[in-house]
Amino acid sequence: MSQNVSVAFHCAATVRFDEPLKSAVDLNMKGVKRMLDVCKKLKHLEVLIHVSTAYVNCLRPELNETIYPAVCDPSKLMNTLDWLDEGTVTALTKSLLNGLPNTYTYTKGLGEHVIRDESLPFPVAIIRPTIVTSSWKEPMPGWVDSINGPTGFVAGCAAGIFRTLYCHTHMITDLIPAEYPTNLMISAAWHTVEHRMPSLCVYTIGSSGLNPVYWSDLEKYIYPYMMKNPISMTLWPPGGSFKSSYVHHKIDMVLYHNLPAYTLDFLVRCCGKKPLYHWEEHTQK
Repeated sequence: MSQNVSVAFHCAATVRFDEPLKSAVDLNMKGVKRMLDVCKKLKHLEVLIHVSTAYVNCLRPELNETIYPAVCDPSKLMNTLDWLDEGTVTALTKSLLNGLPNTYTYTKGLGEHVIRDESLPFPVAIIRPTIVTSSWKEPMPGWVDSINGPTGFVAGCAAGIFRTLYCHTHMITDLIPAEYPTNLMISAAWHTVEHRMPSLCVYTIGSSGLNPVYWSDLEKYIYPYMMKNPISMTLWPPGGSFKSSYVHHKIDMVLYHNLPAYTLDFLVRCCGKKPLYHWEEHTQK
């Protein structure tokens, strides 16, 4: 491999928003560093393409294709978490996030700084896609290989599990078909090598600038389509709605998510089987 690889693509990451910080740092920051160590051994490597996310700087009102100052020193964070136990890290997570919504955006942003702070003998291009969803045309319409992100939400709605979502329907949900970031990765690799680009370039890709999709559009089109094309296994017929009121959303959560889950687990316990719902975890929350 060290003799034959000239282009490297780094896409590996955890995309869970609720990933414990210690695990997210290991995958999204230390994973980047391990990848860089491998790339340094590739004798003919001409470019590394690293996939980040457009939401690494989600607290900023306006974004440019640049790496903004880090919220903390990534090296110090990785070293500190090595000797802290999981309980202490969990207790410190909210303050460490410094206003960012989750460990995903936090560690993906610091992962970019891990790259920037390294002295690399090859150029790097960072790709920042928005919300990646199923393909438009390639390799076939609707192709998807996971239930992460919007795919998981749609699958849950189709199964009748998700009955409510807290969001502002007038806001844009920036969806991008999977082949577009993929094509950008390939194009960026070619462009970086062919035009001898600077050592670190950033590319953002989304759909909101040309073809915006609003949350209200999803609600308008998804539910009727699910009723016409039901899946084989459902707990309830597809239904529910998006809520701009947090109180209304929480009420529906209790009525249509929590109570059915508790009832189902009660019946499972009566049959002497292990419950599916994590009672203790949700009681603590």
